[in-house]
Amino acid sequence: MKYHLTLSLLLISIGFSKKANAQLSVPNGDVLYISSSTTVYSQENLVNSGTINGGGTLSLNGSNSTTITGTGTIDKLSIDKTSATVTISTGTTSITNNVTVNSGTLAAGGKLTLKSTSSGTSYVGTFGSGATLTGDVNCELYVQGKRAFRFLAHPFNASIALSQITDDFDITGSGGSTNGFTSTGTNNPSSFWFDETIADATTSGNNAGWTAFTNTDGNGTNSWDAKKGLRVLVRGASGEGLTTTNYTPSAVTVDFTGNINQGNITESFSCNSNTKFVVATNPYPAPIQVTSLSYTNMGNYFYVWDVSMGTRGAYSSKAFSSSYVLPAYASFNTEVSALGGTGSIGFTEAAKVASTSPASGHFLEKDSQYQLEINVFDDKTYWDQLRFYFHDQAAAAYENWDAVKFTNPDVNFYSVSNNNHTLSIDSRPFEHQKTIPLGFKTTLKKDYSFAFDRLQLPEGYALYLKDYYLNKTVEITHAGKYDFTVNADSLSQGDTRFEIQAIDKFASTQKIKNSNLYKIGPNPTNGNWLNIYYPNINALIEISDLNGKVLLKGILQKQKTAESLNIEELKQGIYIVKIKQGNTNVFTQKLIKL
Repeated sequence: MKYHLTLSLLLISIGFSKKANAQLSVPNGDVLYISSSTTVYSQENLVNSGTINGGGTLSLNGSNSTTITGTGTIDKLSIDKTSATVTISTGTTSITNNVTVNSGTLAAGGKLTLKSTSSGTSYVGTFGSGATLTGDVNCELYVQGKRAFRFLAHPFNASIALSQITDDFDITGSGGSTNGFTSTGTNNPSSFWFDETIADATTSGNNAGWTAFTNTDGNGTNSWDAKKGLRVLVRGASGEGLTTTNYTPSAVTVDFTGNINQGNITESFSCNSNTKFVVATNPYPAPIQVTSLSYTNMGNYFYVWDVSMGTRGAYSSKAFSSSYVLPAYASFNTEVSALGGTGSIGFTEAAKVASTSPASGHFLEKDSQYQLEINVFDDKTYWDQLRFYFHDQAAAAYENWDAVKFTNPDVNFYSVSNNNHTLSIDSRPFEHQKTIPLGFKTTLKKDYSFAFDRLQLPEGYALYLKDYYLNKTVEITHAGKYDFTVNADSLSQGDTRFEIQAIDKFASTQKIKNSNLYKIGPNPTNGNWLNIYYPNINALIEISDLNGKVLLKGILQKQKTAESLNIEELKQGIYIVKIKQGNTNVFTQKLIKL
């Protein structure tokens, strides 16, 4: 039998609540279908050995305490009890989308599982005021089949042992099986935690703060602490990739168990005098929006490890001020604001996002400032990204407006500041004829493309890419592309092949021909009249836009040496003023209308 419910469930709610000791029962193999945007209300016990799905919500409400029994799955479960408890007393209740405790208590008791598949990861929604979830929760994370490091976090309020996940994939380390790891010929470590008290300023290779686990038992420094990130190599399923890299990795599902974090959470950091780098985590079993967090003495940027980039993953730099959804069970690199400093990040339930998207996150740039994004691709793979922000408050030297470059395993594309810092996000002023050095380094000799995106510049300004290896210069245009090849010649990559030059196309008009004879003013102006001062000649004045389209014309008569031109119809922007005698330009200047 299939229970197919698509109508308003008010009648069902009334029906159940009016029957003494009535309970909702879904037998093994059966399906209760709740259509999207529909809610089924039940005030009594739930016996579920089947499947409750369809995109709608099952709400367990009322003021009486009830139970959930049986082993079954629920798409969306809402707890809406008034000072009462829903207890999962037997079996296992698996959630495939989300469980939300709006009021009352959900007693999980180790019998609640948050499922994760290639389609998405279920999550715990925002807790209502006074609402709680007690007992252990089993959390799953689907990991795609790709041999690469992952930056993970667990959502529990206490430390757990690494042994919770060694049954899901192979983790290697000192002592091999003696210490709970998978034994190999070298027993090289594949799992690390970050200790900011011994970290350094290194952005390439392994920072000294990455400390290898030496045992999986969870004792002492080998515990995977709450609010601490884990950097671990996932080779694929158990037994894969231990002796070779020539194989097709399988996807794995990681699972761990504990009491989940709920309510407001603060992650605090304290660095030694050699570093600003720290590793922060998502402390909830739910995706979160970074713009909803609070930051104290933290830098402006964070760095996520994006496993979809390159052949082994790559760092992607993000601004805390821009919209980014951080997946559940993820950790990331960031900085405190000063060497040897302290800082903190505040997380609240309100930061949670209703999303089951796969654990890769998404980035929605909402900045309106002048900018340029350059992405590195080949015909199959997205490798790296470099971003520029242009504004007068920034400097060409490295400062807090900039994001450093974390080194990737295969391809690295970056700019170089005036004080020789490599950057992944470069904020600087737009300066005429100034050059921006670029670096491109790779272990893979092949064809690449620069793809230009998010190009926003002031009118009359342009950026040009210079390729010294090929002696080519091209203007950077939005959605444009530049193809190039890295070969065995060392000059085909490195810090001297590429640079960007900024050009104010009309800067030369500031050196005004016959400036002692002709003047315009006020300039810049927010007024409606432009005054023109000229010698005793007959001439024509033209005002055009930056594309050369003439917008206004006027005649300068010989009997006068000054004239006023009504420019009220000109909108805010940059224009070109020309004075002509016959076909000869005798005066050209840029006009700025405010």
